[in-house]
Amino acid sequence: MNARERVLAVLNRQPVDRTPVDLWCTPEINTALKTYTGVKSDLDLYKALGLDKIVWVFPGYTGTIEGEEAGGSTHYGGVRSMWGTPLKDINTGNALYQEFGEPPLKDYETVESLDAYPYWPDPDLVDYEGATALARELSKEYAIIGPWVSFFEIYCQMRGLENAMIDILMMPDYVNTALDRIESI
Repeated sequence: MNARERVLAVLNRQPVDRTPVDLWCTPEINTALKTYTGVKSDLDLYKALGLDKIVWVFPGYTGTIEGEEAGGSTHYGGVRSMWGTPLKDINTGNALYQEFGEPPLKDYETVESLDAYPYWPDPDLVDYEGATALARELSKEYAIIGPWVSFFEIYCQMRGLENAMIDILMMPDYVNTALDRIESI
């Protein structure tokens, strides 16, 4: 069985030749494992470690935000996420991560003000074809997950977690309008 067949068999409650094994790790651990195994690519690492990797595939976003590229992912990359949330680098020694910065919708207080938000992404600038081609290729050997969108998670990133929680009670029309907009994109 290959990794894809093994994972799908388990999900379908069918017999497998062995229990599937997946690994999620931070970028610096991934790099260290590639160095240790002497491979260059993630796919080669999965093979070298005998992993039944469930591969995440997200379409890239080719739009620009404030004149800078938003990056190659619908979630991270560039100076802002594709939803306009600023990203800040967090350095923890050997690791460098990006976290969400100041929520860009924090000062937008009315349903009408959402129309003035300058960072709504353009769905036509999402690379669906590239993601489809990548998923098609990788799915020959690996189980694929994605793309997925967590509407409320995006809302929390854009509005701030505390505001988002209060909004549910105090501004339900605002929340519904923003979530509808996110979903339509």
